[in-house]
Amino acid sequence: MTKLFKRTDAAGKTISQNWYVHINGQKKSTGCSNKKEAKEVAELLAQKERAHKHAGLNSEETIEQVLNRYYERQSLLTESGEKQAGALRKRLCGQFPVEELYRVPNRIIPFSLNPNRLWSSMTNRDLDQIMMNRKKEGYAPASINKEIDQLHQIQKCCKKNWGIKINHEMDFDDLHMKVKKKTRAANVEEEQRLIDAMNPTTKTYLNGCSWERAPKNQRIWSVDSFHLLITYLDLGLRSAEGRKILWADVDTVNWIAIRVWRKKTDRTDMLQMTDRLREVLQSRWKHRGSRNSDFVFPHAFDTKKCKTGSLGALRTGIERAGLNDPEIVKRHGKFTVHSLRDSYATRLTEQGIIPSELMHLLGHANEEMSMKYIHMRPSDAMNKGHKLRNSATTLISTDLEGALGDAYNK
Repeated sequence: MTKLFKRTDAAGKTISQNWYVHINGQKKSTGCSNKKEAKEVAELLAQKERAHKHAGLNSEETIEQVLNRYYERQSLLTESGEKQAGALRKRLCGQFPVEELYRVPNRIIPFSLNPNRLWSSMTNRDLDQIMMNRKKEGYAPASINKEIDQLHQIQKCCKKNWGIKINHEMDFDDLHMKVKKKTRAANVEEEQRLIDAMNPTTKTYLNGCSWERAPKNQRIWSVDSFHLLITYLDLGLRSAEGRKILWADVDTVNWIAIRVWRKKTDRTDMLQMTDRLREVLQSRWKHRGSRNSDFVFPHAFDTKKCKTGSLGALRTGIERAGLNDPEIVKRHGKFTVHSLRDSYATRLTEQGIIPSELMHLLGHANEEMSMKYIHMRPSDAMNKGHKLRNSATTLISTDLEGALGDAYNK
């Protein structure tokens, strides 16, 4: 028989009208002020505890301990999984350093839970609070959904793999936010504006000086970012694929092709250089001795590594070129560094490439994925269809006007 009690302070004064119950040495609230109802709830809590014990879920761990387990597990699987698990642990355990606020959309320290709380004490209210605070902090719905999915995955691991006690009443499915995915490609004019905005010899630097007066480090970073922009526009690579190109993968004899390893699909593709990309790579090859790196785009300070994932210069260039004006974003979506890949796919489609060919250039496993990167305007599609169909038709040998006149008159 479960014994109910009410919580009191040191003076013996009741501090909560709800009835509580001791289960496995823990004080648990029934959430009821009526004693009869509280007894029923207490019995259900006791039954749940017995079910946990029967299923082998009898160990308790704190939120921080569980997140550490998850981080260790993901670090053994994939590099990207390790980074995502580490970021989740920082946010939820309140370990986000102030100097890393540039990673947060609105530069607000992310909402966190008490890391010393038991994982089994988490409720739907906690999940709802995480979701709402992430929205206030400026995270996109897709990012919020990813965090909810990570928590759901941890919940499953606790139950199936680690034997850690969980709250079975937590509902993750209803918390997903609706994602209005608007991705777009830049047209030819916008591409040129972006190239002009990123041009290292004509742009104004952070300290307001020109190219001639800019410090050496700023010049190097600016040139690297500009050359990386040309690489993305002319090869349609993913961010990491462009940054991790090795000189060993570049045809430095005939300057025809580049070998690109696609980590996402675990395959290698040969992509041909455009004329302007060849000029970029040849200039970098000529001055490679000053950096002495195996990478085409080496790290700013450690040349044994590739350029880091921080693409702030490209994002700044996109803003400076006016590609993310509020009205444009509202109508067509935000233009990001990954949108350069959409621009590459759209330009090729306008020139006649079909999805079955495009999938090899983008490094996709199927045509359906490549179709998502094509953003042609209806008018462009109609003009192209008319042009192609008009060029493929044959002349009619029959005199149409004469045939029609004969048909009516006879």
